[in-house]
Amino acid sequence: MGFGYWTGTFCGTTEFIASEVLTETTYMRSVDCHPSQVTIKKKVLNSIIIDEVQYPRFLSLEAIKITRRLLYENPEKKLGSSERDAGDVKTKAFFGQVAWDDLLQKKVRI
Repeated sequence: MGFGYWTGTFCGTTEFIASEVLTETTYMRSVDCHPSQVTIKKKVLNSIIIDEVQYPRFLSLEAIKITRRLLYENPEKKLGSSERDAGDVKTKAFFGQVAWDDLLQKKVRI
């Protein structure tokens, strides 16, 4: 989906599904940046819409900050919703040490 386009189609992978898709709210391509992994149980799917996120204590402040930005309810404010798409995500401090060009060229060793 191109920048600035909206849709309300119910589609995607149930293991990674954003609340906008579940509630049939129109959404932008930033919905693809949703990091929540779920199973196909109604209780868990409803949890995405209703429950407040509980962050584990071991997460760094930067990890929590980027996760919050990826979970914004407003699709226009969600990280990755601008014309720069995933470029917005790449510039965050959490990913400061990632050599993106090397990663894309498969030069990064794990």
